[in-house]
Amino acid sequence: MMTDTEHNAQQDAEQAEDQFPDGAESHAETFNALSEEERHSHLLLQLVTSMHMGAMYQLGKVASPITGKVERDLKQAQYTIDLIAMLSARTKGNLTTDEDTFITRTLSELRMNFLDEASKPESQEPDTTPVEDASPDNNSAE
Repeated sequence: MMTDTEHNAQQDAEQAEDQFPDGAESHAETFNALSEEERHSHLLLQLVTSMHMGAMYQLGKVASPITGKVERDLKQAQYTIDLIAMLSARTKGNLTTDEDTFITRTLSELRMNFLDEASKPESQEPDTTPVEDASPDNNSAE
């Protein structure tokens, strides 16, 4: 059974794949064929997704792909969450509905996971089971 974080990551990957038409020889070729607006949207979603994954590593929710260990650095996780929040605030009014929703859901998930980890004693091993995403549209795809 897939966790909510894995399910969200799969949906994000599928959404990114949907931006490239079938039959494209390469993602780079297709990416270059997109309008500037579409390229910027795609890059924004990639940036936020990258930051999201970094924060999940920092929260100890996902094992590091480099070390294979689950490590927790809450100060760095808070910094990454703050960066995404700043990006959201600075781009307010310039985002599509989908982009805004994506960033809002990402921040909600990270904040819930941060609170979960911050409530644990320092010596406790991080729980690799993510907190359920409580966003209202999360269950609509099931």
